[in-house]
Amino acid sequence: MYNGKGDIVGLHMFDGGTGEYNVPYLTKILVGRPYILLNLLTRNAGLYVQKGIPLNLKDWTDLKRKNIKIINREKGSGARILLDEQLRINNIPPSEIMGYENEESNHYGVATSDSNGLADVGVGIEKAAKMVGIDFVPLIAERYDLVLLKTPGTEQLINTLKDILTSAQFQNEVQLLKGYDISRTGDIIYETF
Repeated sequence: MYNGKGDIVGLHMFDGGTGEYNVPYLTKILVGRPYILLNLLTRNAGLYVQKGIPLNLKDWTDLKRKNIKIINREKGSGARILLDEQLRINNIPPSEIMGYENEESNHYGVATSDSNGLADVGVGIEKAAKMVGIDFVPLIAERYDLVLLKTPGTEQLINTLKDILTSAQFQNEVQLLKGYDISRTGDIIYETF
């Protein structure tokens, strides 16, 4: 988007300095560009753990235990940013986490690795844990937003997207998926002029 290769992007990037999602990154990256940030949904993010939570994992600080092996997400993903920010906040060097360098490219891959015993824990969203039948420890409400550049060519796109996000039909469809909070869906989270 910064390089002009896209008009709309979905993002869920946690900033540990502010405890806020998305806005701190956008205000630094899209400097001088007019844009609008709309909420898509909120979902639980946390730890994928094996059924029954045999290692009694409860929070981010448990990741520093020596008997824990993690499966990570790829650099740049929202889950990886969340993990790295939580490690920074909790003063846990990534080099001290067994498996930190092992990566999967999506939530399902991380959850499946935990399910298959290839790792004890991974970071991701609740929905993937339910899909593969493992337990999940919710640690944060993750706000997933859509950012759109404001140009004469995207004005209609922005209006159409606002209409879709606030429509009863769309919100009913998302509710059927279960596990998503749509109380702010369609809200303008941030806007530049």
